[in-house]
Amino acid sequence: DVYKRQDKDDSRSACLWEHDLSDLPAAYIALGHWHNPTLPPIRVNQVQLAYSGTPYPIAKGENGARRAFLIDLSSEGIDVQAVEIPGVPRRETASFFFVPAEEKRVMEEIASFLEQQADHEVILDLEVAGWVGSISEDICTAEIEMLVKKYRRRWRDVNCGTVQVTGISALPGIAIRCLRLLDELEPPAPLELEDLRDPCLKELSQEVIKDREGLYRTALSLLLQQMGRGT
Repeated sequence: DVYKRQDKDDSRSACLWEHDLSDLPAAYIALGHWHNPTLPPIRVNQVQLAYSGTPYPIAKGENGARRAFLIDLSSEGIDVQAVEIPGVPRRETASFFFVPAEEKRVMEEIASFLEQQADHEVILDLEVAGWVGSISEDICTAEIEMLVKKYRRRWRDVNCGTVQVTGISALPGIAIRCLRLLDELEPPAPLELEDLRDPCLKELSQEVIKDREGLYRTALSLLLQQMGRGT
């Protein structure tokens, strides 16, 4: 961080102060970064410094090792040496939300993600929350921890943190009544699309109908999250 921080706690910063460069003959210094610079070079004691703001990769295409090129200019010409720099792990976050009667499906989605999206260059922050009804909170947490243990070696690391799942008995009364009503209602019949003349609207309607269950789960997740905040 080549800028002086304004907050009091700068213990996590690696600042460069003006006197640090007073004895350097360099005309330009580029501090290492894993992606394209986002800031223009700044000048400290007549020395330009370019820094993007973070040494971590921010996209999958930036995984792996990098090279730092040391350039020596002399009367004999230009000498360039490449120094290999080990790869830096990238952090990613994956969030899953449980809804009643869908516990098994959500668990399968978590397992599929941990298996198919695994990357040795990624530190995964796994966030799990929601409401469970067909299984207990302890069983749900234990199954997630078992999945993390099973697939952790395929990642650089997996941080599970605290699984925020709660039994539906803790929901407000109005939320429980809504769930019972949704369980009693018959799913709506598919819409008639023959009268739709706009091809874009027709295609969109067909996609909605094909994924009615997915839309229901998404809407129910949002509903439960909002009701849960009111407890």
